[in-house]
Amino acid sequence: MQDFIQSGINPERVAATLTVDDWKEVFCHARELFKIAIKIRGTSIFDWRDLYGCKGENQYELKVYGLER
Repeated sequence: MQDFIQSGINPERVAATLTVDDWKEVFCHARELFKIAIKIRGTSIFDWRDLYGCKGENQYELKVYGLER
């Protein structure tokens, strides 16, 4: 799965320093991540359920959530 780090942009970089090309790269990867997240019914970290009462599976794809700095 593609993520922002693979786009070559440091996630700690100040947003105001990104170029137009950098933003295009971020949006390209974000679009793909959203497509995948929607396909696997979202993220169920606590008690979220979809319309059918099922948990999503995107929480298993998270790379940064919950990590300490």
